[in-house]
Amino acid sequence: MFCSKCGKQLDSAKVMGFCPYCGNKLNSNVKPPQNSNVSRRPTAAPASFAVHPTLYMTGTFKNLWIEWLVLLVIGIILGIIAIVNMDDNTALVILFIPLIVAISSGLRLLYRLWNLIQDGQVRTTPGQAVGFMFIPLFNWYWGYVAIVGLTQDMNTYCASRNIPGPRITEGLALSWFIVQFLQIVPVLGWVAWVTSLVFLIIIFKQMAWKAESIIDFKQQAN
Repeated sequence: MFCSKCGKQLDSAKVMGFCPYCGNKLNSNVKPPQNSNVSRRPTAAPASFAVHPTLYMTGTFKNLWIEWLVLLVIGIILGIIAIVNMDDNTALVILFIPLIVAISSGLRLLYRLWNLIQDGQVRTTPGQAVGFMFIPLFNWYWGYVAIVGLTQDMNTYCASRNIPGPRITEGLALSWFIVQFLQIVPVLGWVAWVTSLVFLIIIFKQMAWKAESIIDFKQQAN
């Protein structure tokens, strides 16, 4: 026995005159519909959950994080030396170059992290995430979007696709954002700067390792 409206096959012993699927009044003599409008093809997944192929290879983000960390440490050490030798302007310029390179490396890592999850529900683009960081004063707010927002969007991306692995600590990212503002306090300036830097290193490490899980997932899905 078949429903003339939805085309579902029914058990005549269990129905009470109406189709349990669409509520259509039944006629026991109705034959299976020849041109049913019911699709036999499964519904496609929403575009927001589509998995786009990745151009990044396994290990890309771990290597980027290590590169950034090494350059950052070298830049800080040489930067301290430059501060001690303030009288030598040439040394000041040369010794600060590694620190500038480290900042560039960190921004490249940030860009690629955002780029990796653009096939999900994200709040900004990679170009905006990095570019708006150069806007004076506004970049204090934008740090929340670019860093804290990234931890939230990456966690959401992985949760919606059941990608295994520990979550990125969103609370730590929020702490980093708050501690940044304490750098303007004269007594707490250096302590806040070191604390925020340690927080940022840990956050970037968690995001880099999470990115590796996303790469593995995309490679298996495609």
